[in-house]
Order: sequence, then structure tokens, then C-alpha cells
Amino acid sequence: MKFSLTNIKFVVAFVLFFMVYRVSNADIKKVKYTKGMFFFSFILFISLLISIPGFLSLDFDGFRIWKQYLWFPFFIHIFSQVEKVAGITLSFLVRTFVNGMVWYTIITFFLFFIPLPIWNDYHVYWGRLTVGYPTIDTVLLCFAILLLFFFPTIQYSFIKKTIMGFILLVGTLMQASGTSIVLLAIIIISMFCYLWKIGLTSKVVNSISYNMNIKSILLLALFVSCTGGGIYSFLSSKEPELARNMILQLENRFYILLGMEEESTLTDVNTLEDRKEGFEHAKNMYLEDILSQFLGIGYANVSMQDFSRKRIVLEDQYHLNLITIGYLGTFFYFLVFVELFIIAFKFWGGEYLYVYIPSILFIISTSFSSFCIATYGIIGIASLIYVSMCFERKRLFKSIK
Repeated sequence: MKFSLTNIKFVVAFVLFFMVYRVSNADIKKVKYTKGMFFFSFILFISLLISIPGFLSLDFDGFRIWKQYLWFPFFIHIFSQVEKVAGITLSFLVRTFVNGMVWYTIITFFLFFIPLPIWNDYHVYWGRLTVGYPTIDTVLLCFAILLLFFFPTIQYSFIKKTIMGFILLVGTLMQASGTSIVLLAIIIISMFCYLWKIGLTSKVVNSISYNMNIKSILLLALFVSCTGGGIYSFLSSKEPELARNMILQLENRFYILLGMEEESTLTDVNTLEDRKEGFEHAKNMYLEDILSQFLGIGYANVSMQDFSRKRIVLEDQYHLNLITIGYLGTFFYFLVFVELFIIAFKFWGGEYLYVYIPSILFIISTSFSSFCIATYGIIGIASLIYVSMCFERKRLFKSIK
């Protein structure tokens, strides 16, 4: 049996959880879950019970996906207790995440051109300068950009913040992902709203951090406009085929998002259509009656390894929810975001508004392109932001009282 290096992260998470749990004497009331989260969790539990006979008769591929949801309570508990146990603040964790994504981008550039002997596949994704899974990596990179500019307690000089933002932006574009176009659009709209001081009080607008962020955003825009063409020219001279293919990939994703895929040079590539076809195939095979459509069929037939026509192979959270937990579970899934929006808008007037609203939009958007809440990295950063929201909400209530 081969051991994948990626499994190390699961071991580390388990060890951290039990170390924190042992020392913290778990105060489960420290972070409150919304009603939608409880309903969604209950539906997931029912889907697990429904799936058990299938797991036993087929394999546990579907369980490998289902168990990913368990990381949410794990991470939420760790992040909610880490300051009490180890004196590590959430701000430090956010800053570490942003720094890590910057270094990941830099290292990726070198690893792309220098293959390591431990890799089984090299340059798996055509036209993408990446050593990971582009759809997931681009979400984490965009989260890093968002937190770098808008998380209030991340204090860098505006020069350093601009350079880091530029590296993260280049890293995002290197993935040549349609998801990145959507998430970057959310960031750009957020930046425009931030510049126009929408939802911010005069106290925030007159603060040093706000003025620093404005300088960084404007300098980044200038930096990109001045150097973007030069970077592409450099890449074209060194790797002309890669540069051309990356542009074709980005053009293709852009046209697909606009519903104009026939205008794309890559007329035979349509990732959104592929996802719809995968869902239609699963729907025709398994959602034969109203009950299965309403409640779903569980996870027994889901697999990311067996690509036979008898298995359910889906690449996005939305369609996976419709098949596994049905319309009811999907309703509770989106109810969670409605509740989070209600909480986030309570920060109207403060800087955290520009952290929480875009973050929720990120997860909703990526629900249609990836397993956003069944992916280790995204679960980790989403849990961290949710814990931050809960803590800041408590501080907000105390200040009002």
C-alpha cells in the first residue's frame, strides 16, 4: 500500500484536535452553530445511515467524501480554543495562512520547471502553471488576497502588502481557472466598494489601516498595469507554448462564464457543460422517483476513483448535494449561507464587513465548480473565518451593551 504525503495533514489535524481538546476542557458554547448548520448536519447524518449498506457492498469511496464534512467541527474547535491553549491569536493564524500562500506561489513557480522524483505525474493540467489542483488552489489564493487587504489586524507596510498581493494575483492567474475569474471579480467589486467607503463609518475611513489599504490597492492596480505585459512577454520568451496555452485556457473560461463558449478558441472544452452532463447522467440513473429527488440517495455510489458509468462522478458541491442529499439537503445548505449573510450584515459600518460578505460569496460561487466544503484546505480557512465571525460578533454585542 502506497502512502501519499497528503495524508500527513490528516494526522496533524487529529493530533492538534486531541491536544487542544485535552487541555482546553472543551467549552462547546464558545462558538455557536446556526440552525441551518444543525439541519444540514442532520441531513448528512441521515445520508450516512442510508449509505452504509452500499458502502459494505461496493467500497468506501463515497465515505471518503462524506467524512470530509467532519473536519468542520474539528477545525472550529481547534481555532476557537487555540488562543486559550497556546496563546496563538486568530490574527496570527490568518497572517500565517496569507504568508504560506505567498510562499506556495513562489515555490510553485520553481517546482513547475524543476520536477521532483517523488511525483507520479508531472504537468497534469494542460495550460496551467500549477503543481496542485487548480480549482481548489485558486480558491485558497483568492482567500489569501481577500484577507491580506481586508482583515483588519493584518498589519504590513503598504509596499509589502502590495508586493504580496501582486505575487498572490500572479499565482491565481497561473492556475488559469474559471473559478478564479469569478472570485477575482468579487474581490475587485469589494475593492471598489471599499474605495467608495460603502458600509464604513467615518471612524473606519479615518483610521490608519484604511488609508494603508487604499494605498496598497491603488499601488497594486498601478503595478499590475505596468508589469503585467512584461511578465507575459518574459514567459512567452522562455515558455512560448505554456504562455499561449494559459491564455487559451483563460479565454475559454471567460467565454464559458459569459455563456459564449462558441466564441472560444477551445471549442471542445466546456467545464461547466461537463459538470451538467455528469449530473444528468447520475440523475437519470438514480433519481427515479420524487422521494429520491427530495431526500437524495446517499453517498454509496459516489466515487472519485471509479469512472465507470455505474458510479457517480461529480466535480461540484451543488450537483453532489442534489444527488446525495436531495432538494431538502440542498435547501438547508443554502439556508446556512442566508443565516451567515444575516450575521455578516450586522458588521455594517466596520472593516470586518469586507471579510465576511466576500468570504460567503466565495463559498457560494465555488459550490458550482468544486467540492468547496468537502475540501480540506477550503474547510480549514472557512472554519477560521467562521470562528473569527463568532468572536467578533460577541465583541460587537459587548460594545453595544
